[in-house]
Amino acid sequence: ILLAKGGALTEAFAEVAPLRTPSDFVKGSAKFSDYRLIYSNTACNGELFRRLSPGATPVVTHFHELDMGYHWLGAKNIAEVMRHTRHFIACAQAVASRLESVFAVPSARISVHYEMIDGGLLAKNPRGNEAAL
Repeated sequence: ILLAKGGALTEAFAEVAPLRTPSDFVKGSAKFSDYRLIYSNTACNGELFRRLSPGATPVVTHFHELDMGYHWLGAKNIAEVMRHTRHFIACAQAVASRLESVFAVPSARISVHYEMIDGGLLAKNPRGNEAAL
């Protein structure tokens, strides 16, 4: 897991996998070519991609942002994300539609993965019995 900066979830991430920082890649102790895929969980990583250059390692970017986010992140950041991303995951159909209309991303390069809990499943199984699901 590459963390651009630490935060409240740093310890939780460290329990899942080894942590890397951008300096690990700048100093050469880690290389993107050692990885088969880069999953970027935000559209904020354009500057990170520019500095570290993932090379031939495919990047999948999970977009949670819409127009206000694009404006806040800036054109240079978004351009780098677009340049390096091979496939996009949109958190909702509205995000997928904006990727297509604003950035001309072909629909074949976008998957939609809803991030909300399915209320219907909760209503059928209010006690959280996994066997009922």
